[in-house]
Formats: sequence, structure tokens, C-alpha cells
Amino acid sequence: MLKFTIDGHKQVFRAKEITKKTFDFWKNRSSELSQHVNGYVVDEDVKIGIYDEIEDFTVIGWELNNTILIIENSKENISFDLSEENLKKNKINFKIKKKNFKDICNKKKGYIFTAHERLRGTCGPAEINKAKNFEKIKFKIIITQFILPNSSEIKVITEISYDKHDISEDLLYLNFYGDGDLPNLEVKKI
Repeated sequence: MLKFTIDGHKQVFRAKEITKKTFDFWKNRSSELSQHVNGYVVDEDVKIGIYDEIEDFTVIGWELNNTILIIENSKENISFDLSEENLKKNKINFKIKKKNFKDICNKKKGYIFTAHERLRGTCGPAEINKAKNFEKIKFKIIITQFILPNSSEIKVITEISYDKHDISEDLLYLNFYGDGDLPNLEVKKI
């Protein structure tokens, strides 16, 4: 059996289109906005919802260059630095997809809510029972190169598979242990 655990910095970005009325209501109420998107109930016509349930536009992943993958089998533990340079050097199968927040905004008109947070922690383990020894050739990573609303860029690992087993959910979403800054929450005109 192989066990995969990931440790490092995780980026979470979510966005949702909102109405002008919702924008006008929240634009000068950052403290109340934080309470609302964390569960505080408001009138339906200005409701955004719980921020970590927003799926309209989401990028969640582990930062490239700030993350380590730990692979355990019955004989040894392997720590693998997840940097673009190391992936190339070790001939790991990876692909980079580009996603620009401004491209998403160009398709919409009006107003948007965004939540962006950076976390530090560990996720996993993801277990593959039929595998015994780690083989680099069976490992596949998808990296999303993401341009944020402020035009800064991050590269995050958004999909991970081993021997055609998708282990992304276990290593991106489940069993996260860690902490981080509060999310940066904003309503914007686009």
C-alpha cells in the first residue's frame, strides 16, 4: 500500500456574481460581510451565502514551490519537493492550465464577491491499496497558473493522480490540519 500526504501552503480563491443591490449593501460593511459569509443570516435579497460553499468560480490548490509530498510504503518514506524545477528534473508528468480571473469577469457584467485565503497545513493521507512501490511514471499533476484580480499570479497544484487513481480530493479537501489568515473578502464592480 502507498500513502500520500501533502504539507505546505494552500491557496483558496472563490468568487460569485452578485446583484447591484447586494454590492451596494455590502460595499462599506466589511465586518458584517465577514459575519454573513461565515453563517450570519441576512435578508434574501442581499444574501451572498457561506463563502466556503461558493462554487461559481473556485481555485483550490497547494502552492507550487511551497509544498512537499510525503509518500509512504512498507519499506521507506519519500519526501518530494513539489516545485516546477523538481518535477521537471524527476520527469514527473505534469501539465499547466492557465486561468485568469479577468477572463471570467469579461463574460459577466455587474458585480462580484471574492474570497481569497492562504492556509498552512497538511492534508491526507490518500491511500492506494494495490500499489506497493512508488513509480514516478505513474504520478500525474495538474497545475493551475492563476492570475488573481489584483494581477498577481500564483501556481497551485489542483489535481493529483497516481496510477490513474484520482487522489485530489484526499489531498486537497479532506482531513486538512492547519491554520492561516482570515480570508480577504471583497465585493467589487467589474
